[in-house]
Amino acid sequence: MSKEPVSRGERRKKRGGGSVRIPVLLCILAVVVAAAFALTLPVFNVTEVYCEGNSAVKYEDIMNAARIDTGKNIFLENLGGAERRIEAIPRVKSAELKRIFPNRICITVVEREAYAYISTGGGYALVADDGSVIEIPDGDTSARISQAKIPVFDSDDTNAEEDKPSSAKENKNSDGSESEDTESDEDKENSDNAAESGEGETKAAETEAADGGEQGSEIENVPLTVGVELKDAAEGKKAEADNADGLSKIFELCRGLKGADLLNRTTYINIENIEDIRLVIENRLEVLLGKADNIDYRCKFLAEVINTKISASESVILDYRGDDIYAENRDDGKARVDASVRKKAESKSNADKSSGSTNTESGQDRENAGTADSDSDSESDTGSGTDGSAKRTNSTDLSEDEEEE
Repeated sequence: MSKEPVSRGERRKKRGGGSVRIPVLLCILAVVVAAAFALTLPVFNVTEVYCEGNSAVKYEDIMNAARIDTGKNIFLENLGGAERRIEAIPRVKSAELKRIFPNRICITVVEREAYAYISTGGGYALVADDGSVIEIPDGDTSARISQAKIPVFDSDDTNAEEDKPSSAKENKNSDGSESEDTESDEDKENSDNAAESGEGETKAAETEAADGGEQGSEIENVPLTVGVELKDAAEGKKAEADNADGLSKIFELCRGLKGADLLNRTTYINIENIEDIRLVIENRLEVLLGKADNIDYRCKFLAEVINTKISASESVILDYRGDDIYAENRDDGKARVDASVRKKAESKSNADKSSGSTNTESGQDRENAGTADSDSDSESDTGSGTDGSAKRTNSTDLSEDEEEE
């Protein structure tokens, strides 16, 4: 069989194709040699691993999860595996690792934000903004959480306020203005000292809780909630409860408080009755919220009232079960305790069980408070409240004031 003739142009194409492949192969070979050489250079050995974005998660915990060895070549580190291990930490929402040539690695983490402590039946679980359980404190820490968060109101500061001369008492008008204060500097100092002494025990408990110390893990500056109990709570898993509506309301309320910059000032949320929710702000302001409707707006209005019309030393009841907020002084000289919750907490922590008398007083006090709340409904909108009677803040008036400003 005769061969077909090959033209001169086709022969040139064949020879040219071979000449192109050789330089490509040489380039690939050079890259491989350079990479192999780089793996042996000490300049590429990791000398530093640093973290960004972490505040609640300790650097040591991140490093233990990452398992990155200093002294190892930077190209041989498995950054993807390190990211997955770091993201397995319950408090970490996401992690990203980058090589910073020639010899550093940067770990950037995004943490989940703590929202609230929720009961687990035998203790508490710390839940995050996305519904994940990020921590289950031990028994000692749970006992300190109960001590720091479950409200006990001491009205010594109220008595000190009422001991002032009548002409020197603060007068809050319905429009938010304050009358002239004519008391002497010495009287002011004495009353402030009395108010501080009345809050001393609570502040000491809060300081101990915030420090954490050697007794257990640090207590987060978020509210303790009662009325919902988590089931099968485990770190890193989603929080679930039989009372799904109550759990949903907790997250909705926490989001509203967060938007109003009140979440970290709120110490306690009672949602046992979803139609009659109660809050405690800074362990001194008891807020009767009622239904959890229009939460975002109501939380912002509540924050506006607290920041502009309630002094930093006052311990009052804020009735916000309607459109307006009524502020009622604690003037009966008795402590108010959330008795049922505190009794359960003390039983769990094997504390002193001598709170029976306090519980009895608490029930009577709340009846008196309820009577006072009913009486406050009949007060006029312009009541000054200098004699311990209810004071009213109108949300519509406040909105108009803001527009004028």
